[in-house]
Amino acid sequence: MCMSDHLRLVLTLLCIVTLITARRLDNHEMKRHESECPPGVPFVACFVDPCSVTECPLFPNAQCISNYCGGCYADFYVDGKLVDCTDTGVSGDPHMTTFDGRKYSFQGLCWYTLFKDCSSTNPDFEVTTMFEPREDSSFEHVKTRTVSINITVGNEYAIVNGLDVVTGKTEGHGTAAQAINVQHEDKKIKLSFISKDTKFTVNWTVKKHILNVSFSGNAYNNKLCGLLGNADGDTRNDFQTPDGAVIRDAVEFGESWKVKGKECD
Repeated sequence: MCMSDHLRLVLTLLCIVTLITARRLDNHEMKRHESECPPGVPFVACFVDPCSVTECPLFPNAQCISNYCGGCYADFYVDGKLVDCTDTGVSGDPHMTTFDGRKYSFQGLCWYTLFKDCSSTNPDFEVTTMFEPREDSSFEHVKTRTVSINITVGNEYAIVNGLDVVTGKTEGHGTAAQAINVQHEDKKIKLSFISKDTKFTVNWTVKKHILNVSFSGNAYNNKLCGLLGNADGDTRNDFQTPDGAVIRDAVEFGESWKVKGKECD
C-alpha cells in the first residue's frame, strides 16, 4: 500500500462503511469479484477508487491497479512488478521518508548523516550521503540530489560514487558486525550489513538518484538517528537533532546532521 497514515485511516473508514452496504450488491456480481481474491479474503466494495486518491512519488511512472481484496488498496507496478511506494530513503529532489514514514524535502549540500547507531558514543555503524546541485539548479532555486554514499561498520567501510564502489578497513575499534556485502545489478547497487540481530539493506538506483533503506530486527528500534529519524514508530519526533532536541523545521533539522569537517566543491 502506498499512502499516508491519514489517507490510510480515511480509506479504512470508507471500507468499514462499504462492508456494511456491500450486501446491496447483486449476489452474482459479488461472487464474480470474490473469485478474483485469494481464498478466505473477501471482496470489498469501496465508494472511492483507491487509485484516484493515491500516488507513488518514488515511482511516478508506475501503473496503479486498485485492489479490493480485504480492503481498499492501491497497488503500484513497474514493468509488471509490485513496488513499495513507502520505502524509507531518499529520492530525486531530494524527497525523504524516515523509518517511521514521515515525508519531507531537504535541499542539502555536501555530506550528511543519513542514519547511524546512536546507542553509544562509539556507533556500531554510520551511513552518510553526499548531496550536490542538479544541472537545472540555480542560485535562486537550489535543487540537489544524492550522488555518493559512505557506509562504515566497525572498522570496515564502503564508499559508493555512482556505480563505483571502494571497500576497505580503517584503523580504530572493531565490532562483531559482518562485512559489508555489495551486489551489482544493472545500474543498481545493493549494500547490506548485519549488526547485532538487525540486517540493514541500502538499495542505490544510480540513474534516478534514489536511495532506499530498510532493516529487519529490533535491536536498534529507537536507537537510530540522522536524516531518517529514530525508528521508534512515532513520526512526531522524527526531526530530532544530534543534541536530542525535537524541532519542527525540516531545513533546520536537515542542516543539524551535516557532517562536520567534510569539504565539498
